[in-house]
Amino acid sequence: MASRPLTPRLDLALGIALLTTGVGFIAYASRGGPSAFHFVPALDGCLAMGIVAFVLALIEGFAFSQAVLVLLPVLVLQSIGAREHHSSWFALMGMEALVFGAVGTALGSRARRLEPPQSRAGAAPSAPRTPPASALPQGA
Repeated sequence: MASRPLTPRLDLALGIALLTTGVGFIAYASRGGPSAFHFVPALDGCLAMGIVAFVLALIEGFAFSQAVLVLLPVLVLQSIGAREHHSSWFALMGMEALVFGAVGTALGSRARRLEPPQSRAGAAPSAPRTPPASALPQGA
């Protein structure tokens, strides 16, 4: 599947939003003590599966925002698993959002650095400049 053109502004904004959400969720979950981060092996597997699926989607060529959308069904299943096993939903989603946000922020800032300067400023590219008349060869 061919990916859309790079959207560094969207990827960077989405990455930063996920990163801050992940930090907030982990901070909230840590109020419950260290036991909030103890999961049954099934939830550990779900967490690993979500991260591996995310990385595989990026390797396949999905844009960052598409890779996050592809993982919505996985996040729903993880939410159901957290509820069934009486685990902290905030800890589980916080870890996922922290990883996705860190990767998205790195990809968005890298794509932004590789973007041509005129497209970053939003201005139309300037016309090629001609050399002044004094620089042109004389008498040919």
